[in-house]
This record gives sequence, structure tokens and C-alpha cells, in this order.
Amino acid sequence: MSRNYAGTETTSKKLGTALDGQIISEVLCANGRCLKCATMTCGKCYLVKYCGRECQMQHWTSHKKDCKHVYISPSWQPAWITEKRPPAFLTNDNGPNHTAFGTLGHYLWGNVPAINCLQVSRNEGQRAASMDLNLCFAGKNLILTVNDLPDNYKGKCTILCNDINGVVVNRNLVILYALLTPGADVADAAELAVHLMYSAGLTTQMADYLRNCTEAIYGTDGAHSGVWGTRGTGKIRTLQYVSSLQYALRMFHSEYTLSDALASMRSVMWGPTRTDYRDRYIFSLEPSHRVSFSRFRTTGVLAPFAADVENFTEPNRLIFSAEGKWLTMDDANPLFGWDLGPVFECGARYGATRADSYGCLFFYLKEQFAKFARRVKDFELDITLSQTEAHALSRAIAADSVPNFSNVRFDRIETSNMADSFGARQIISDWAPLLNRENPHAVLLVNFMNWILKQPNSRARDDLRLLWCVTRVVQHMPAPDQRGQGVDGARAVIGGTSSPHFFYLINCAEAFFDNEKPFAEFLAKSGAAQAAAAAGAQLRKVHRIHPKRSGLSLDDPAQRVPQLTKTGFNNLYLLGGANYSDRFVEVEIKQKSK
Repeated sequence: MSRNYAGTETTSKKLGTALDGQIISEVLCANGRCLKCATMTCGKCYLVKYCGRECQMQHWTSHKKDCKHVYISPSWQPAWITEKRPPAFLTNDNGPNHTAFGTLGHYLWGNVPAINCLQVSRNEGQRAASMDLNLCFAGKNLILTVNDLPDNYKGKCTILCNDINGVVVNRNLVILYALLTPGADVADAAELAVHLMYSAGLTTQMADYLRNCTEAIYGTDGAHSGVWGTRGTGKIRTLQYVSSLQYALRMFHSEYTLSDALASMRSVMWGPTRTDYRDRYIFSLEPSHRVSFSRFRTTGVLAPFAADVENFTEPNRLIFSAEGKWLTMDDANPLFGWDLGPVFECGARYGATRADSYGCLFFYLKEQFAKFARRVKDFELDITLSQTEAHALSRAIAADSVPNFSNVRFDRIETSNMADSFGARQIISDWAPLLNRENPHAVLLVNFMNWILKQPNSRARDDLRLLWCVTRVVQHMPAPDQRGQGVDGARAVIGGTSSPHFFYLINCAEAFFDNEKPFAEFLAKSGAAQAAAAAGAQLRKVHRIHPKRSGLSLDDPAQRVPQLTKTGFNNLYLLGGANYSDRFVEVEIKQKSK
């Protein structure tokens, strides 16, 4: 494992100082400064690897605290069990709301896996290589969508990423600037972007580079130009409120220490009033994943498990308030924002074990960010970050009053779960008219996360089929291993309604409840079909961007409940935190009859 960030020297004409560091390019022997290839995995925790037996023995003094972590012990139980009390999520005895004690409650990481909004192979196919494409979606989907453009793309891709939250917009701007403008080479910039997005701490070189980036963007008074060049021929632009620029300036010029910042982070991420909620999640994980989870939340650095992060001595000012307070939620988790199947496949290519879930994510994100940066260099890509209320933005685009988007109609529009707040009718009425009618594959994607709160009989626990769904969960969950780890259906029955096994089964049962009918009833009441028809569009019967719910396959349109392997179920729902009842709707242009 690379221990330090020192190495390749680059020159930045814009920033004056470039990253100077040896990047983490693979998993090496976990023993100190041994830089040999690691071929032998620790047989107990599976979290670290060694070049041989000698290094493993030398490292044991340091490693045993992780290898013997309480989360790996077969005797570990959630606090509500050891303290013999009902869990807080049943009694609503939460103490202070989890957005009140030290966090400002910003959703910085998301809780739905990033979406490839193009799916070129299922839609435009080879025609896409020569098409000008206009895309509108939430920022996190930017990476996977651009990375799906054909390798021989010759058109112009114009992208609008909107968020009403100024903190999110400015974070995205700085991360994109650091990744996509000339300065550090692509590998260095990609690794920096991973840390800027998810790590609480940075190395001195990274913090200096971040400071140079923010000064290049905002100057000293927040009066930025709003337009910046990229590694290629495209531009990065922003349209946002003056107040958010002023707050960003305060955040980036703040002077709190890493020690103070980590104290704030840990007070939230390990907050005592949220122990039962946290334990409920931890209980569903494999033992090694529990330890990986704990390490990330303790160090605050997204990196391979054995990485030495002692040189991360500066706070990441993109993830704390101007006063040094942790900005995001106590249940925020980087794993929840990505499809973990490809994450683990990527990690294995760099020598990371599946047990090291956050290490695998580090390598996956770095690879995706590097690919994205190279595409921005080679393709013509313009990216605009806007901070506007969604309804107002759609009206402004329709009136041709958004700079650089006059007469623009979109080939893809993704609205996240805004329909939960504004209703399906308004979202479709606002955005379906902005679809590109010249492209038969143009689509509006709408996500419903909270519809089950409004629709009767929408959950397994409300239905007589709950027992059948629980049976399906037992078939899909990891069986208890020789140490007693894993969820046991028999224990759920014996332990009663306070058993963590019981909560596991009841919650996971939702994944196998066929909610097609109640969702159809909900959608009918929402007026979605009528709103689409009024815009000359229709609800797509066979999806070609995202399955109708998480866990389904685009290859099987008739599928209504997940048909996953045990590993797939664990990746998606348990470790990856996917919502069991999310529904997705695709709205397409209604084609004229021939």
C-alpha cells in the first residue's frame, strides 16, 4: 500500500501549485513500508493482505486491534439487546433530532445509487456517436452518464446539473474544477476528487491545492466569473445566488483545525442518540464490513483499509460548515451512492478484498473520475451547475431565459425524487415539454421514494403475503457462518419482536413484496398519465434507462420482484442501503402513428 502522497511532479499554469504525490495505485503489503505485492489475505478479518508470513507476523501487533474488533466477535449484539430495552426506532425515543446536534442536515452523498442516464446501447445505439446531446440531471449522475458516451463520440454534449442547495452546488463546482481544469495530471486529480467528495481530512498538498482551486474560482470576494475552461474545449459554468457564493467563501476561508472538525464529525456519525438506528444497520452487515464501516467513520478518510492516513492532517473544507461543523447526516454513507457489484469487481483488479468495502469504493471512484476527466479532455463537453428551484428552472428554460440554454430541448431529464415534494403531475407538466421531440429515445426519469407513505396496502407488513415475503428473505440472506454470524430465521422467531433478526426479516421482506398494483393506483391518483398526455408524451411501458424498482433487470420487463443471488441481495440492500420500495417512471415522447 502506498503510504504517502509524494511523487509525480506536474506544473499548473492556472493554479501555480500542483499536487505532488505518489498516488495509491494498488493494494500492497500491509506491513509498514513494505512495498511488495500482497498475495496473502488475513484469514480472520479478510481486510488486509501481506507479501508473506513474515510481514504478517511483524504486523500483528498493529493489526490485532482490527482483527479482534468487537464487530467481528460472534458475541456482538446491538445495544438494545445488551441493555435489555426496546430499541429507539420502536419507541421514538430518539433524543435530539439527528439534524440538530452538530450537523446542518445537508444531503451531500445521496442514498440512491448513481444512474447512467444514457444507456446508449439500449437507446440511440451507434447513432449517439455523432449526435449533439443535451442532458439535465442531478450532479451525482454526471460521472456515469458521461462515461457511457461512445468512445468515438464526435458530437457536442451540453449538460445542466441543478440543485437548490447552494452548499451542494459549490461543492460540485470545486470538485469539478479540481478534476477537469489543467493542473494536476488525471490520476492525481482523480484521487483528489475522491477525497474532496468523501473524506473529512486531506494531506497538506491536497489542502494547498484545494485552496488554490477555491481562490481561482472565487477570488477573495466571491465575485467569480462564472465560466472556466476545462482540459478540453468545453466550459464549466455556474448560475447561482450571491448568498450561496458568500457562504462558500466563508466555508473555504475558515480556520478551524482537523481535530475540531473530526470531533464534530464523530459526534454526529457516532451520536449516542442514534445508536439503535446505527446498530440496526451494522447488524445486517457481514462482520468484516462492520469493521470497514467503523474505520471509515473513525478516520473520516475514504481509502483502502491498510492505508496509513496519518498524513491527512488538514480538514476538507468542502464537507464542514464555516464554523467547522459536520454538514451531512448521521446515516450518510458513501456506499449508498453507487452500485456495489461493479465496485467490488473494480476493487479486486487493484488487489482489494471484498471485505474492504470502502477500499473497493476508493478504487472504483478513482477509476470512474479518471475516465470522466479524460473524456472531458477528448470530447466537447459543456457543464453548467445551476442553483434554482426546479419549477422556476423549467419555466425559465421554456422561456429561453437561461444563459446558454436558449432553444435547448433535452435528450435526458432526470428529476431525482422531486415528485415526492411537488407531485408527479407538476414534475411531468414542468419537464416533459422540454424533451427533445427530434429524438425518439428522449426520456424523463422520475423517482418516487416516499409514495408508500401515501398509498394504502403498499408494504408487505400491511399485507397478508408478509409471511411469503419473509420466506423469500430467508432464501436470499447470508446463512450464519461457523462463528454464528449472519441472520437466522429461527432466532427471529425465538427472539420475538425485540430480536435484531426479527427487524432484519421484516424490513427486508419489503424487497420481495410485489407493489406493482398499489403503485399503479398511486400513479393513477397522481394524474401522471394525464400530465404526460397534455405534454404530448406518455408513460413508458418498457423501461430502457432504469428498472421500475431497485433489484429488477432491464433485460426482463416482466419481472416484478427482485431475483438476486445472496451476494447481489447483500450488495444492493444490506451493504448498499437501496430503498426497498423505490419506484421509477420513464416518460417518453408520444410518437405519431404512421
